[in-house]
Amino acid sequence: MPFSRREKLLSAVLCLLTVLSLSLFASYRQAANRLSAELDKASAIAEAETTALQTETETETETLTEPSETTPETEKLTEKPAATQKKSTGGTKSTKPAKATPSSPVNINAAGLKELCRLQGIGEVKAQAIIDYRNTYGPFESKEDLMKVKGIGEKTFDNIKDCIVL
Repeated sequence: MPFSRREKLLSAVLCLLTVLSLSLFASYRQAANRLSAELDKASAIAEAETTALQTETETETETLTEPSETTPETEKLTEKPAATQKKSTGGTKSTKPAKATPSSPVNINAAGLKELCRLQGIGEVKAQAIIDYRNTYGPFESKEDLMKVKGIGEKTFDNIKDCIVL
């Protein structure tokens, strides 16, 4: 018995719906895969930030807990009256970390705010801009990519390029 026109039409509609649902499932699968890849990338960046912060915290803790060496010169300094000590240090103590050098470079893909501030010409505002850029666009692929950050031009980059690593 041959199929009626109505049955053929229903069969064609059913085929189209099947193709459409398979197409939607494939699109959904691609979107899910892309989302998963972005989530993995964000997780890796967050993990790198956490590791950098832990390392920075451990370094600061070690620096604070290291016993100080006493030499005859330091003993003389500690024996001075408070007024003399205040005068000799200008009344304030600097708590800034040592500046970055080629022998102690800063990893721009993992450094936190304080570590980035070790770079010449990089204050808290530019350091935060570097972190924000890194969080938005992912890790820097080359040192020169640092110039894509607002506030970092050729002059600043030239001053710090030997003191940074990826």
